[in-house]
Order: sequence, then structure tokens, then C-alpha cells
Amino acid sequence: YTMVLSSSDVRIDKELLNLIPERMRDAVRKLNPSGQIAYTARLNKQAEVNDIDFEVTVDCQGVAARPEVLGLALEGITGKITVNKNVVVLDNLTSRAKDRNSPSVKMDGIVEMSGSVNGGAGGIVAALVDIDANNFPIAEKRIYRLKTRLDYDRDKDVWEADSFVGNFYGGRMAGQIRIGVEPGKKSYFELQSGFEGADLRKFLADGTKLPENCPDANCFSTGSMSGRVNISGRVDDTSSYFGTCKIDIEGMQVGKVSLVARLLSLLKLTEPGDYVFDRMSFDAYIKDGRFYFETLELSGAALAFAGSGWMDMTSKKLDLTLAARGPRIAAIKENVLESLASAISPAVLQVVVTGNAYEPQIEVKPFPVIGNTLELFGTKE
Repeated sequence: YTMVLSSSDVRIDKELLNLIPERMRDAVRKLNPSGQIAYTARLNKQAEVNDIDFEVTVDCQGVAARPEVLGLALEGITGKITVNKNVVVLDNLTSRAKDRNSPSVKMDGIVEMSGSVNGGAGGIVAALVDIDANNFPIAEKRIYRLKTRLDYDRDKDVWEADSFVGNFYGGRMAGQIRIGVEPGKKSYFELQSGFEGADLRKFLADGTKLPENCPDANCFSTGSMSGRVNISGRVDDTSSYFGTCKIDIEGMQVGKVSLVARLLSLLKLTEPGDYVFDRMSFDAYIKDGRFYFETLELSGAALAFAGSGWMDMTSKKLDLTLAARGPRIAAIKENVLESLASAISPAVLQVVVTGNAYEPQIEVKPFPVIGNTLELFGTKE
């Protein structure tokens, strides 16, 4: 027989998915599709041949999906998907952003399949998919105008983007990523990336609820940020993340709602120049859902901070120990420092930061070398 079937306003449900050839069914289910489609199917069956020669063109009419390989929700998907015995072709498959903060993705490409139509054996042999995305989420932040080609490596059973480029808060980002999908588990990813020229204020304000006294995010710190991030783990599971991170910020001016601003206020630093820093940098490694800061430095003309500690990636809980030094520290008239600080360890204070990044608890005390020396003289803390 030879026949052509067509229909419109077809709801994607379990019954429809069961009509898909078995070798393709699992791949389609991993897209987690919903919504409505129209289709045209051309079928050709010869009497002495078990296999069916077919070509199906699917016209998406506002479909939603949550592909496991990407780990994000896509809505308002339009475009065409053409399927035959050997390939799946994506033609201008585009998702609409529901608002200015949600992602949009455009995909064109081809996926080669193996196996018979009715048999369970087979699967993806190779694939090349061009992706053009905006507001693409990554570690609670976003890449704008992301462009890459996604390639499937059958031997490793992973999807790879050997090179991607994108706009990162006014700067540029480039890197590579590998994504693996394992049955019954969240997608595994490996990311290597570097960026430069990112706007610190835009980065900090994105995804953060603005305080009432902070119109247009103008109370966040400013500066130019560059760095590199190498990280692996499972999508949406920060406890599985493992990697390294190095960040440099130049021309920094501290914003009113920042942790550093609270620290400067506690240290009674009120001059405009006290809030201007030449550079901030840190080296950190990522493990068990935390940033472990091996070195953290913040330097300006008025004072400088240096130290180490950690921050939880989910709760933003902090435990930092910093040394503060500089000419403005020397001007603080703390009675415990007034007589001995200049002789023992000039203009140095220890700063302990706990709590979380939004409501930090800050304790300022003499540097240990000063405290220990005072005890020799029998002085109470």
C-alpha cells in the first residue's frame, strides 16, 4: 500500500508517543514534549518486506518541552521536524521566550538513526545541531546570544559543543561543554569557559530581587569582570558540582547593598574614596555545593582586604576570615589598638564574616598577633 495521512490540532500524549517507532521513542520521551502538533505522514509498504518506508513531517503549533540534555523548559515551540527511517531533520525549530528573563532557543540540524522501524535495537548514530540561544541559563546566571554546534559522540554517548561563544553581561564568553544523558539519572555536564569585560553591576543584579531603595540596580557594585570557570556535575544538583573558578574585577566601586559596603560602614569608612577599589580577585575550587576561596583579595587606595573561606552555592551561607590593612585602618581609634598596633602590626584588623551574603554577620577584632601580645601584658580583651 501507499498512503498519505494528515491531521491538525493533535494533542501530544502517551497514545501519540506510542505510535513513534520504538527505536526513536526513548529519545523523544527525553524531550518531555507537550502541546499540539499537525502532521503529514507518507507511508509505503511492500508485500514481501517487513519494513515500512515512511516520511513524517511534524508542524509544531505551540509545543512545550523540557529536554533532559539541556535541563531547561522551552515554551511556544514552532517549526518543523521531518522524520524518516534513517534521519530526523530539525528545520527552524524555535522556542519563544515567555518573558524577557526566560530562554529562547533556535535549532537546525540533523540526527541520524539506526535500527529497524519495529525493532528495539538501534538509536542515535550521529548528530549535528546548530543552536542559537538567548538568555541561556548557566549556574544561576545567563549567556546572551549563545551560538554553538552540538555534536553527538556515539562511542562516548555524550553531546559535545567543542566551541561556543556568547555575550556575557556586556562582555564575551567562550568555551566548550560536554553533556551525557544516563537512564534514570540527571544529565551530566562538563564545562570549560572563559570570559572578559563583563559588567559587574549587571551580573550582580540579574536574578536578584531589588531592594526598595535600589532603583534600576544602581546600588550594586560596578566594575569590569573577567575570569575562567571549569566545572562538572549533574544538572540542577549543586551538591555534585566539582571544579575551579578564578575571577578578576578591575575599576571596582562598591555598591550600597553589597557585603563589602556593610563592612566599610562597620569600619566607619565614609569618604567617597573608601568605596573605590583598583582590583578584586579570588581563586576558588568548587566541591560539595560550596565555593572554597583559597585566596580572596580586595585592594584600594584607602585599604585592602585579603583572606580565605567558603560560601554555600545554594543558601549563600558564608564563613570568611580576612585581614584588613591600610592608612584608613590606622585612623580608626580603637582603644585596644591605639597604643600597641603601630609597634606590633601596623594598621591591621581581623574581619570574620559569617551568616549569609544577604544578611552577613561581621565581627572586627585585633589581629591575633596583637591580641596575643596584649595578653602578655595582662590586658583584658
